[in-house]
Amino acid sequence: MERGISEETCRYLRCGFFDAKRGALAKRLVFQIAGPSPNLKERTLLSHMGRATTEKQEGQKKMAFLQRVQSVARTLQHRQSRTG
Repeated sequence: MERGISEETCRYLRCGFFDAKRGALAKRLVFQIAGPSPNLKERTLLSHMGRATTEKQEGQKKMAFLQRVQSVARTLQHRQSRTG
């Protein structure tokens, strides 16, 4: 299912495709959910939310929410560093 989201838009929104084989956000377009840090100069990563990218996911759950941040954040950062 084509979503038509450019790389530039993904960088701006800090999102990306989570190409995992399993898990709540596997094969979804994942967005960071962040809030201000205590000093209000940075952002604090709170969680992630994933948008369905397949017909099967659409039928199950269009949006999936994840409370455990670290594993997805590391994977997305790694992918972003490889693509520039």
